[in-house]
Amino acid sequence: MKIKSFEIQIEYLFVILVFLCAIPFIRNYLANYFVCFLFITFHELSHMLVASICGIKTTKLCIKLSGLNITLKRTKKEGLKWVLIFLAGPLSNLLLAGFFKRI
Repeated sequence: MKIKSFEIQIEYLFVILVFLCAIPFIRNYLANYFVCFLFITFHELSHMLVASICGIKTTKLCIKLSGLNITLKRTKKEGLKWVLIFLAGPLSNLLLAGFFKRI
C-alpha cells in the first residue's frame, strides 16, 4: 500500500495474528505481546515524528510480527538532526513507561 508520501508494508503473519485475537482463548495469551507491540509502535512513530519535524522524509513503514520498522531518507547534512531522531525513540519509551507506572 502506498500513501501520499511513503509506502506501508504489512506482513501477512501480523494480519493473521490480529484476526486470531477475535478468539478470547488466544487473546488472553497474546495480551503481553500487544503491550510490547504498543511500546515498539510508540518508539518508531516518535522517530518518525521527530524526523518529520526536522524535515527528513519517511520512505517506508513496515508492520511485521516482530514490530514496526521505518526507513528514513538519508541526507548529506547529517548532524544534530539525526541525533535528535535517534534519541526520540528511547525517550518516548521512558515517557510511556513513566505513564504506565503511574496507572
